Amino acid sequence: IAKLNSLTTLDLSSNNLIDLSADIGKLVNLNALNLKNNNLKHLPAELGKLNELTELDLSSNPLKTLPTVIGELTNLTTLSLHNSDLRSLYAIIGKLINLTRLDLSFNYLEDLPNEVGNLTNLIVLNLSNNRLKPEIEQYCQPPSRAAKEIPCYYTRLTEENASSLEESDKIEETADSTSTRPINTNQEHNDNPITMQTVTV
Repeated sequence: IAKLNSLTTLDLSSNNLIDLSADIGKLVNLNALNLKNNNLKHLPAELGKLNELTELDLSSNPLKTLPTVIGELTNLTTLSLHNSDLRSLYAIIGKLINLTRLDLSFNYLEDLPNEVGNLTNLIVLNLSNNRLKPEIEQYCQPPSRAAKEIPCYYTRLTEENASSLEESDKIEETADSTSTRPINTNQEHNDNPITMQTVTV
């Protein structure tokens, strides 16, 4: 693989990997890396050399903590850590200022570092099915009628995103008046469910 230095997309999902070779750092043109559903507990430092990487999927790996090397991947726009046994989220997450989508669902997180506030480009933040403290719920309230109908997840909205959300809500109201198709609102919740509005701009 180390010789494939023109590779832009690499899918290594569901391969029972327990280690990722340091040669991954030689794939300097990688844009998307899929490592989901393996047995990775650590990531090599060489991963931080992938300056062109914008999408990284680490979901369903027993990571337990956020690998520090991820803080070097500052061009990431999409990061999935779904179902990764995460107990804590380090301050390095705040370095990923280009993130627009962050999936932290189905972990064991009780709190979020203040540095999450640096992620001002976030459009989607999935915190569902964690163990977040009740005070975090104040940042996770549905801002519109649509959010009450559609199980989703929400973080702070910029004024621009909020306007888009209001427009989406109006569109849905119109659709409701012309369609009889039911909206599925069923969703399994943990003891402390968190909801967030997914905003598309």
